[in-house]
Amino acid sequence: SLVCASELEEWLEVGFNAANVARVADRAGVSTATLYRLYPDRNKLNLDTLEIGNQIVWEIVQDAPQHPHPFRNLVELTHHIASLW
Repeated sequence: SLVCASELEEWLEVGFNAANVARVADRAGVSTATLYRLYPDRNKLNLDTLEIGNQIVWEIVQDAPQHPHPFRNLVELTHHIASLW
């Protein structure tokens, strides 16, 4: 999960297409060889990272204040997410 968290940080900083395996490995505190041993298929790393990212977003949504009116609920959710970022 540390490697996936490092990949999320990399995506945040440089974007998905510009993500670099060496920087991800360095950020995670592992060698590039170890990262490739853990994830020989880059697609598997991306899928695992997306899964963790989805879990984080889901937890944020679940913690957002709820309002009975749908529009107000959307506004509250947007405000909650913005305040966390």
